[in-house]
Amino acid sequence: MNDYLAEARLNLKKKFLKETFDYLTNLGTPKTFKSSSSFPPIDKIDLIIEKGERCFKFKAPSLNLVDNISEYQRDSYGFGKSFSVQNDKFNWTNPNGVATLSMLMNEDLESEGEIWHIESSFNVSEKKHFRLVIPKKNNPLKDHHEFIESESFNVEDALKFAGLSEFECNQTLFHLFDYNNDQNDDDYFLFIDSMNSMEYHEFEKSIGAISYSLGMITGEVLRNEMFILQSPDNDFKSISGFQYRRLEDSISSGMEIVSPHLPWEITRSNSQGGHVNLEVFSNIVNKARQDKRFLRALKIISEANEYPLEIRASAYSVALETVKNIVVEENSEKINPFKDKKIAGKVIKSLKEIVIPLEDSLFNNKATVINKLEQINQVTNKDSFKIAFDLCGFILTDIDEMALLKRNDFLHGRIPFENEEEAKQNQELKFITYKLHFLVTSLIMKYSKFSGLLKNNPKFFSVFANDNKVIDEPLFRKV
Repeated sequence: MNDYLAEARLNLKKKFLKETFDYLTNLGTPKTFKSSSSFPPIDKIDLIIEKGERCFKFKAPSLNLVDNISEYQRDSYGFGKSFSVQNDKFNWTNPNGVATLSMLMNEDLESEGEIWHIESSFNVSEKKHFRLVIPKKNNPLKDHHEFIESESFNVEDALKFAGLSEFECNQTLFHLFDYNNDQNDDDYFLFIDSMNSMEYHEFEKSIGAISYSLGMITGEVLRNEMFILQSPDNDFKSISGFQYRRLEDSISSGMEIVSPHLPWEITRSNSQGGHVNLEVFSNIVNKARQDKRFLRALKIISEANEYPLEIRASAYSVALETVKNIVVEENSEKINPFKDKKIAGKVIKSLKEIVIPLEDSLFNNKATVINKLEQINQVTNKDSFKIAFDLCGFILTDIDEMALLKRNDFLHGRIPFENEEEAKQNQELKFITYKLHFLVTSLIMKYSKFSGLLKNNPKFFSVFANDNKVIDEPLFRKV
């Protein structure tokens, strides 16, 4: 064992976090600043700033009581606009001003509130290395490496036996991992490092693709707040600037689509779970980075997971339509009725030359006929769903096909079984909602070259929620 540990320390990838944790700890401690603002009431006033819950808190003991101070009230005396703060060690910018503000209407106009966006020496135009740091709760069952492939790695001299996921996004190498601050076990973080230098706007697009790809797989999107650290080197021992932003609430839905350990826990057999390998994960991330429609589908799925069932069913239907269109468009030459686009074009042109000269009085709607001719080389929307799944190598069951037929009702604001008694309606709505989620995520995974077991959430929630609906399907489906 000692030989293995010694070899591991020599050969495993190494991450350096001491400088990061020291930097974040220092950022959070109370500091006194002097402000710089184009608004006289808050220019050159004293502020005390420290880290708070999903924000930086500030206090200003007094404002400058200028003669025309009431003129600045609509801009919160300047707090509502961009301003900066400095002391002998730090120079921070608040690009959006303060997020919340309360004032005591005393003679000094004492004020306090929250700042949700801070930057310091943050260069957005030059290529740098970036490290995203998101605080998170320590829940080992929800760590990303419980769902996607990872490897052992070293943090300074400590060995972690799993958790480093290395993959490419848009031809840039990234490391995804989590770790806790050794000085405080309650401080747990998710990290995303760009191992190649890049411009900030490219990094921001990449972390969006990574976050929602991971969110679709795990059912969780970690947000709440984030730090982005900037460094000239990919070991991040030197930090040249930072950005802090408060984000939307994190999502924790329980709608994970793979479960590497649960098949064994249920059957106590040699059942293998559906761990997502890094090639598949990279495929999802790259498609999300390169195609806004695909990223939008991932966002819709992840965001909708916490909504009421009626909204979720409609949202999953929209995402399914989006992903289906991507698959069909990429394979149009294989599935269009005419093999040759040029031949199809000639046929359409000939048919239009027959129809267009005809008297309008012969038609109820001549434009509709012409439009149908334009679409003669396209598969019908109904057929395109089955074709998309076939192209990706996913075999639809009769129950799957029934659910696909119902998706159009949700797209048009209808509930297909709303005439049933309430208990039956709720049962069917739950089933169809989870089935549509399973179908759209399965199509995404198969499109991304996944092969393995996917958690069959329609069956899973039926069994464990005791809703008494008999579903003749396994808890995990091999895809």
